[in-house]
Amino acid sequence: MDPAAVQSPVDLKKRQVAFISDHIDITPSQFSDNYAKTLDNAIHRGDSFVL
Repeated sequence: MDPAAVQSPVDLKKRQVAFISDHIDITPSQFSDNYAKTLDNAIHRGDSFVL
């Protein structure tokens, strides 16, 4: 196994599971202002999502 592909235990502890539910009718601007940065950070961190 490639050591670079294995994350340290500290990195694994930072991961979270995000529960995304319900549909709301928002504009692309509202999505960008209120959700995009948080979701991008979660994706970058390697979080999982439950829809």
